[in-house]
Amino acid sequence: MSEIKRILAEIKGSLLAVFDLEQVLTTVLRKSLEVFAADGAIASLPDVAGKRNVVRALGLAAPLEGCLLPKVFSDQSAKANTHEAGRLLTNVVLGPQLACCFDCVMQADVVMQEQQCFTLCILRQHGTYGSDDLDLLRQLAVGATAAIESAQLYATLERRNAQLQLLNEIGRSIASTLDMDELFRTIHQQVARVMSTDAFVIGLYDERRDTLNLRYLYDDGTLYPPFERELGGGPLAKTIRTREPVVWYEDISDIPGVTIIGEEENTIRSGAVMPITIGERLIGVLSAQSHTPYAYGEEQVRLLATVASQAAVAINNARLHERVRRLSFTDGLTGLANARRFNEELDSYLQEAQQTESKVGLLMIDSDSLKQINDSFGHGVGDQHLQALANIITSNIRVEDLAVRYAGDEFFVILPGADRAGASLVAERICTSVANYRMSICDTDVAATVSIGVAIFPDDATTAEGLFRAADMAMYRAKNSGRNRVVLLALQA
Repeated sequence: MSEIKRILAEIKGSLLAVFDLEQVLTTVLRKSLEVFAADGAIASLPDVAGKRNVVRALGLAAPLEGCLLPKVFSDQSAKANTHEAGRLLTNVVLGPQLACCFDCVMQADVVMQEQQCFTLCILRQHGTYGSDDLDLLRQLAVGATAAIESAQLYATLERRNAQLQLLNEIGRSIASTLDMDELFRTIHQQVARVMSTDAFVIGLYDERRDTLNLRYLYDDGTLYPPFERELGGGPLAKTIRTREPVVWYEDISDIPGVTIIGEEENTIRSGAVMPITIGERLIGVLSAQSHTPYAYGEEQVRLLATVASQAAVAINNARLHERVRRLSFTDGLTGLANARRFNEELDSYLQEAQQTESKVGLLMIDSDSLKQINDSFGHGVGDQHLQALANIITSNIRVEDLAVRYAGDEFFVILPGADRAGASLVAERICTSVANYRMSICDTDVAATVSIGVAIFPDDATTAEGLFRAADMAMYRAKNSGRNRVVLLALQA
């Protein structure tokens, strides 16, 4: 008995300063091999799904870590001498991994906190064990559980500390940016530090259209372009409909309406979807997904829920910023870009043209009729006239062109890549469309015309200021030449 106590005290002493679970189990198995002169030793703990997996094995011909505990150890119908301390099994064949026969196997099961079952198995190819050996194994397993629980608690504290640091960093990161794309990248990068994100999705919900705009869609190393889709019937849609988290553990194909993004073999096995809400209003969803079953337990789900709450505030702030920025660069009457945006954008267009050795056309458009309309019908009708001009201009230019209401009745159009002939063609089209347009006021058809000046970078000027002056001078030449016309003026800056 004193020898048993000495052995147990020695093993417990060796575990006192060990807080890593793998080290604890390795120490227990090594000591077990020595004490019992065994050929192999196995330690098993349940995974998040409750399955009894081998977490450490020593002395065996093939690695068993990550595999289910061989059935013989959980099969109560297997031939065994069952004692209070555990079980003795004889003539045990372990396969297919080992394909090896053992004369005797001892097994001790100890129930720990939260009903976890720790299983310690000792295997001997030649020879037998007795009840005293089994009793010693049981005591060794009981002693090991204290170290295992300490290591698990330490790991839990480490994870929670890492999660708190993560949430703090996410909070700082998302508070420091008002750019939506950068915000989503930051959230994904931070979450990926503490959990599996084989796929990661952030979608914004459009309640009016009942669609989901997938603004951030990452799958297996590929970041896909944003796109809008109907809700469908998958987990994202379910979260939007119910405003509740959706978590699945083993196979996404069990959920109707799921679309796999990317390669077909990259099937998602587990995932979690969190609603992103501001008060009672749902603005989107956030989802982390994995090819590994049971990748998201309670800790991961709680963390994602907190991240979704932080993201909601950041997304709302970014949207407000986008709206304010859009308003600050938009003319309130016509919806076109305003003078502030024109002054900022023109330099950018010219720099890009200089790098690519291309041209930029600039049209300056001035209404010939606004003063007369204001005097005859009032400024309200004058505003309608300006709105009509804006619509005519935008309907005659490309998506990549920029239409601007600069001030009063002055408009500009920036035409990237347009040479003299191309810019003149657009100007003539706008001039003709305005002349053919009639605005009905008090049963009276009101006609209007515009004068347009055209300048080309770098033919007429090599700076933004010079190009502005060239277009302005050409426009006044059109005014002085009888109005309702297009004029090109060659001017060297």
